[in-house]
Amino acid sequence: MKKTLFIICISLLSTAISYGQGQNDFSGSWMYSVTDTPYGNFYGTIILNKSGETYNGKVVNKAGKQYTLDVLRVKGNRLVFSSNVEETNSIFNCSFKGDSVLATIEVKGDKFLYKLKGKKVSGK
Repeated sequence: MKKTLFIICISLLSTAISYGQGQNDFSGSWMYSVTDTPYGNFYGTIILNKSGETYNGKVVNKAGKQYTLDVLRVKGNRLVFSSNVEETNSIFNCSFKGDSVLATIEVKGDKFLYKLKGKKVSGK
């Protein structure tokens, strides 16, 4: 009986966790910084808008130049997108926690692994 109750509890917990993961909403504006790179420091805003089960948006650098982003994957607290930000071919692997985002950025043809830190400044 205890074993059956334990299995039911684990099953319910697992269902609750997976349901909660599907409810994440990353919509809004996220101020970011990418510092200590071989090319200097970079700052700007990532703007994400939820559209059905995915997102669209743009990256706006400190100078105000806008770059579209293409969402490749959304799962749990993670979002992966590509962008030609700063005239590069980049993949952003983002992890969201509350009002913070951390990401690694892989730039095609560049061996340096960039790290992004950000905070939500507006939105849900």
